[in-house]
Amino acid sequence: QKYLGDDYVAAVVAEWASSNFGVQIDAADLRGLRSIEDLEDYIKAQARAEAETNIGVKKVEFMGEEPESSADWDTKGLSSWAMSEYRVNVSQAQLRKMTADELEDRLKEAAIEQIEKRDVSLAMLEKAG
Repeated sequence: QKYLGDDYVAAVVAEWASSNFGVQIDAADLRGLRSIEDLEDYIKAQARAEAETNIGVKKVEFMGEEPESSADWDTKGLSSWAMSEYRVNVSQAQLRKMTADELEDRLKEAAIEQIEKRDVSLAMLEKAG
């Protein structure tokens, strides 16, 4: 039943997107997307939106509600998180020189760059096939 169901491929693709892009996609949302290009566009759009939301949440977590002063930031945690999540190597000293908006912009650019670099088509075909 699981493997012959109409949503099996969509479920596999949604699971793959979760593992490889960290984005939760409902298999039903993939219905009607028949080409790899459409799937790739959809997955990457969801990943970009998720990254922007995630960066906003983490900004508050590491910088506080009103991040005017970098002296109050958890620069060590923020630096480690940026590297592990988006492969952005920003030292604590560099962080202290940035404004909160500059840092957020840099993280968003890095996240989008990482998302766009990923090749969805071949990997997804191998997994779903």
